[in-house]
Amino acid sequence: MSGPNPPDHEGDDLPGQGSSPGGPESSETDAYSQAYSAPESEQFTSGPYVPADSGLYDYDTFEPSDRLDPAEPPRWPWVVGVVAIVAAIALVVSVSVLVTRTDTDNLSQPETSTTTPPPPPVQDEITTTTPPPPPPETAPPPPPTTRAGPRQVTYSVTGTKAPGDIITVTYIDASGRSRTQRNVYIPWSLTVTPISQSEVGSVQASSLFLVSRLNCSITTSDGTVLSSNTNNSAQTAC
Repeated sequence: MSGPNPPDHEGDDLPGQGSSPGGPESSETDAYSQAYSAPESEQFTSGPYVPADSGLYDYDTFEPSDRLDPAEPPRWPWVVGVVAIVAAIALVVSVSVLVTRTDTDNLSQPETSTTTPPPPPVQDEITTTTPPPPPPETAPPPPPTTRAGPRQVTYSVTGTKAPGDIITVTYIDASGRSRTQRNVYIPWSLTVTPISQSEVGSVQASSLFLVSRLNCSITTSDGTVLSSNTNNSAQTAC
């Protein structure tokens, strides 16, 4: 590609312009008449032509189902509004019922007037003197107790003695010693006064030939039975 004509030849082609010697006017005219010529490295280079795809513009294959359905409006504002209206109506009804009940109670219960009684008259101060308590009564001394006599114990042996048999009795005397009586008669009894009040004593009876039938008992002076044996045998012990 060739650029514009050089300045020296351009002046020759323009009609009506004569040649004149070089000076200041001739240099300014040459500067404005020069044009920009781009180098070949900056010149535009286009590629091969590619036709457009006709399928992109095929409107016959378009399906309406491909369109997005518009979103349904939310329902919660309606629900909130209905709930708010119902709550407001319930509140109004509750307040009305409460006010009506209060008015009815006030009408059914008349006001009661309370009259405060006058204070009682002030009495003169009365001074009371409490007498001293009487001296405590002295309890009389207890009567002298009569010392009970020593307890007596009675040993008894009863039953049936066979003819010719010999009966032997052994007992505890008042001093706590063992005593023996032989060939006694039936019934047999002996009363002693033990030195120790807690001592009960004992008595035994036996048949020599084991043919007699014997029983025994120990009683006190007041009739209390301390021991008794009624086995009706040849030997007995209490």
